[in-house]
Amino acid sequence: MATLILHEFNAGCFAVINWWIDKNMLQNFVYLKKSNKSNFEIYSDRGITTCVWEMAIWWHERNAWIKHVLLRNENPDVEGYLNDNLNLNS
Repeated sequence: MATLILHEFNAGCFAVINWWIDKNMLQNFVYLKKSNKSNFEIYSDRGITTCVWEMAIWWHERNAWIKHVLLRNENPDVEGYLNDNLNLNS
């Protein structure tokens, strides 16, 4: 199970890809496609993780993972996790 955040800005687009490993660790890769390029290139090797706007998504994913998977260790609710949506249009 993974999340993909596409963050467009004037100079290009970041693709932030995360997935859960070892039950409670978040694997993170960031790619950048500059406006004048056609392909994404790895960018997380420069130490970047996420921007302040993407942190709300990470916070939501963290809370949903704890609620539906970690606190239900014997019977994880994967479907509940996948259906736990974040609505930032408020």
